[in-house]
Amino acid sequence: MLKKHYRTKQREINKRKNFTLFIAVLVGVIAIAGAYLGAIFPNQVFAYETTTINVPRAILSVSSDAEPTVEDVKAEIRTQAELFGVDVQFALDLADCESTFNYKAKNPNSTARGVYQYLIRTWEATESAKQGLERNDYKANIREAMLDIANGEHYQKWSECLQ
Repeated sequence: MLKKHYRTKQREINKRKNFTLFIAVLVGVIAIAGAYLGAIFPNQVFAYETTTINVPRAILSVSSDAEPTVEDVKAEIRTQAELFGVDVQFALDLADCESTFNYKAKNPNSTARGVYQYLIRTWEATESAKQGLERNDYKANIREAMLDIANGEHYQKWSECLQ
């Protein structure tokens, strides 16, 4: 009887080990596939490692030389918030708090600039910065903020405005 119980327990342990190994291999395959897809489709932003958000090229840079008005900035926030599935009113309120929709806004006490007040180091880690876009490029600044908000990273970056 004891031998039978021992064998049953051993089978259960082996099943758990096999399942754990299966999950580890699956996670590895997903990570490799994600890296491969990132190399093949550079115009897509991979939010977290499981959600792919298509980012149209048109929103990656300012499309004209004209100075954007506050209404232009608000319209861009609405457009990109909808694109990324972000609450539009939340995005507008946050931009109002950070810069009053001024794409040239600069914090005199830090390196923060732009509609959503990105710091230099934070900006340098963004896809927009890697494409050579500046923090004052209002479309790029808004795009990066919408991506951060969609990914749930906004609580860390804009804590003062969210209190």
